[in-house]
Amino acid sequence: MKGLYVARLDLNQAHLAGVARKIEAQIGALAEAGAPADLLCLRDGAVSLSETTIIPSNGRWATRWNHHISFHNQIVDAATSADFLIIRYQGAPPSFISALAKLKQRRPDLPIALEIPSWPFSTERKGLRAQLLGAFEDTGNTRLHHYIDRIITFSQADEIFGIPTLRTDNGVNVSTIPTPSSPPPVETTLRLTGVANLSFWHGYDRVIAGLASYQKDGCGRPVRFEIVGSGAEESRLRQQAERAGLGNAVHFLGPLHGSALDQHMAGCHIGISSIGMHRLDVDTSNIKSREFCARGLPFVIGYPDRDFPQTLPFVLHLPADDTAVDIATLVRWYEKLRTDRPDPVPEMRAYAEANLTWHAKFKPVVDWLHTRIVEPAP
Repeated sequence: MKGLYVARLDLNQAHLAGVARKIEAQIGALAEAGAPADLLCLRDGAVSLSETTIIPSNGRWATRWNHHISFHNQIVDAATSADFLIIRYQGAPPSFISALAKLKQRRPDLPIALEIPSWPFSTERKGLRAQLLGAFEDTGNTRLHHYIDRIITFSQADEIFGIPTLRTDNGVNVSTIPTPSSPPPVETTLRLTGVANLSFWHGYDRVIAGLASYQKDGCGRPVRFEIVGSGAEESRLRQQAERAGLGNAVHFLGPLHGSALDQHMAGCHIGISSIGMHRLDVDTSNIKSREFCARGLPFVIGYPDRDFPQTLPFVLHLPADDTAVDIATLVRWYEKLRTDRPDPVPEMRAYAEANLTWHAKFKPVVDWLHTRIVEPAP
């Protein structure tokens, strides 16, 4: 069987690099399970089907049109010969609902699954513009159950929009993530790192607040927080660090990719995953935690995660609130970890390979597809 994966996102945009990697990994997991899929997406404003441009981008207004009407119209044609359809949710505006209605009329037995990356998603909309746009994109949510067979969710919800769910967690393409030959020395400055498209739910302000208290208390060992990425939260974080006089302890490195990112990560001691998820009030799983694990980088999280129980020695669980991170406690935890496990990298990598791959995470989806699709006898 061969399917179609639909993502109304411009995957050539730098700030969507992480999302692009996730989608590519999901498609790779489907292929590995015997269910390859073409990708319908946007690239530099043009509508693309498996790297082939099918509608070019010609100017700003044409690009905006491609992002909505043109793209949704292409779903029907692109799915003509597909055995299944997986769509990443980017709202349900009228043009999307219209495309689903046409497709269902043409292919009433086509299995269609809709992935909702976070649920509920309404708390992510900050500001009047985002809320108004969200209200428009939500107009078709009450009609989705007419066309969608299953919702792929990383929450524990049994049903969303009246549609049964396929529950799973986020995964990573472990084979593409390098690990260092050995962890950095313990005796040096302790380097913390956060890697993200900077948003308020990452909670990096909690680390900066903790560093301010740590330095004020004169706790001794130097600690540095290195922030990789850019985004809406960057300006506020810079102002916070400047007000606290942390120019020597908080460093903004901008976006890093490829070998530059690998080199940076190999020199860090602790990864800071999302520690502000409580601000969203969503039930999801964080990809960055899984990438840290695959890299063999001990990390901290501030939300419940089924893949990382508190019994794991290489994960430190912080309170799911807005309190400043206790840096002294963080230092002691890491020093004890490295005393007990001088090299935690192999253990973390093995855990990722056994539990965190997209092949493992997409098994509920593949199993469901096999129940819906009867392949012809040889």
